[in-house]
Amino acid sequence: MSRVAAIAAACTLWACAGTTSGPEQTPPAEFQAPGERISVIEFSLEGASISYAAPYEAFGLLVAELIAAELRDRGHRADAVPAGGTPTGDFIVSGRITRIDGGSRAARYWSGQYGGGAAKFGLEGYVEAVDQETRAPFSDERWAGTGPFGGESVSLVQRCVRQVARDIAEMIHTGKFRQLR
Repeated sequence: MSRVAAIAAACTLWACAGTTSGPEQTPPAEFQAPGERISVIEFSLEGASISYAAPYEAFGLLVAELIAAELRDRGHRADAVPAGGTPTGDFIVSGRITRIDGGSRAARYWSGQYGGGAAKFGLEGYVEAVDQETRAPFSDERWAGTGPFGGESVSLVQRCVRQVARDIAEMIHTGKFRQLR
C-alpha cells in the first residue's frame, strides 16, 4: 500500500471512529404522535446484558428523562414517569435497556479505530396510542470508542445514552421507527 493510500485509510478510520450506530437497522415503520402528550415510562433493566463497573441502576429513569426532554425540544408535551407511576400522555413510550457495556479502555487505546473495546448502550421498546391498539416497536444501540488514551468508560457510556435518547426522540417525532436486527 502506498503511503498516500495508508494515510487516506487512517484518516477515514479516524473520521468514522466515535459514536456510531450499532448493527444494521431494518426499514422504518410509520406511526406519528404530532403535538400530543407523550409519557415516557422508566426503562426496565430486566434481561439487560450488563458489563459495566460503574453504577447503572438509574439509567432507566435517566434515559426516559432524556427522551422526554428531547421531545419537548421538538415541540411535544412530554414527561418522564418513574416505574410504577401513572402515565398521563396520549402516547406511552416504554421498554427495556438491552445492553450496558463499558468496553475495554486498553482495547480502545490499541485498536479503537477498528471498534475494539467500544462502550455500548442499547434499548428496545414501543410507542402505543392510549385510545387505540396501535403499537410501534423500536430499538437502538450506540457505540463509542474514542477518547484520550482510549477514553473513560463512564463518559463513553453516557455519550451513548444521550445519543440513544436523541435517536428515540427523533423516531417518535418523525414517526419513522427502526429496529435493530
